[in-house]
Amino acid sequence: MKIKLSLIALWFSFVCPSLAGAVTPAGLAAQAAQDYQSGHFEEAIKNWQTLAEIGFVNAGLYSNIGNAYWREGKVGSAKLYFLKAQELQPRNPGIRANLAFAEQKNPTGSPTSPDSILSKLPLYRAALNLDESLVLSATFITLIIAFLLVARFTARPKWKLLSLVILLPLLWSGGFLGYQSYQNLWAKPGIILDPQAKLLEAPVSTSATREVLREGEEVQLLKSEGNFVLVKTLSGRKGWLPKAQMGEV
Repeated sequence: MKIKLSLIALWFSFVCPSLAGAVTPAGLAAQAAQDYQSGHFEEAIKNWQTLAEIGFVNAGLYSNIGNAYWREGKVGSAKLYFLKAQELQPRNPGIRANLAFAEQKNPTGSPTSPDSILSKLPLYRAALNLDESLVLSATFITLIIAFLLVARFTARPKWKLLSLVILLPLLWSGGFLGYQSYQNLWAKPGIILDPQAKLLEAPVSTSATREVLREGEEVQLLKSEGNFVLVKTLSGRKGWLPKAQMGEV
């Protein structure tokens, strides 16, 4: 698993050379890379997370954090950041490979797709992130409206036909937009970070345990209450978890 320096951070160092003596994004990125190569994964994670907190967020940064967590043996945290990276770059084969590797090393019992030709096709190459699906959907809708207006005022049916042709890519981008909006608003995914996370009956630490979840297991976030969050497992079972034991994708 390889790491990448943030190009934005490097650009910052050239634009603001007057800050050479201060802590800059470029300095944090360089220090994080050095710590990672030296085996100081915790320090590398802290520096990369600081970059994320101040706005230097990209798929490479999240992938780096995931790699560092993986080297520390924290599978849940590694998977969490690989999923964050995949949200930003769903067509990146390296990120998908890291995520698949984490799944292989620590399977969570999630349902697998049938071994068919369709499942082996690289369909992920047509995937879109939220920004891409939003921009493309808005563009296709604008084109369809424009073509219909031209057809209305020029009485040329071919413009209507063009609007129907554009409807196909609109369904493609709109499908991704709808799915991602659904996840962000209602079906928020989460990852178990604790090796022995207890699914509780109530949002109280002394509550009875319904089930013990494994590190790296995927859950759906339903609602939060104080320091606890109500989740739903892949098997459909609901229960409460301390927020510290789970990360939101």
